[in-house]
Amino acid sequence: LGGIDISLLGIGMNGHLGFNEPGADVELEAGIIPLDPVAKEVGQKYFDTELDLKVGITLGLKTLLASQHVILIANAEKKAEIIKATVEGEISNEVPSSLVRNHASGYLYIDKDAAKLLGGYHENN
Repeated sequence: LGGIDISLLGIGMNGHLGFNEPGADVELEAGIIPLDPVAKEVGQKYFDTELDLKVGITLGLKTLLASQHVILIANAEKKAEIIKATVEGEISNEVPSSLVRNHASGYLYIDKDAAKLLGGYHENN
């Protein structure tokens, strides 16, 4: 039906987008993805009991990046390192969130704490 209009995604601690972990295949349209150790650890917060998290079901990078608009969000100081890699590092599927820098209508919304490691950042911005 013409594709996705808007993809709204949180940036994972390792730069993943919708379970598209570091090193994810940029040609994947959708699938079951093995989880990175960071995603396994962070994902536990969504469950009341300890689970052996192994995989996630996701739209692939090809589908997400084909959206008319891609909006990424992140907040808190714990995301500062991955935001720096996303914005200032190499554009690569090793940091999937960095791929949005090549998108014609890609947006990043972050708070001051997540921005604190970016070059040119000033506390009063």
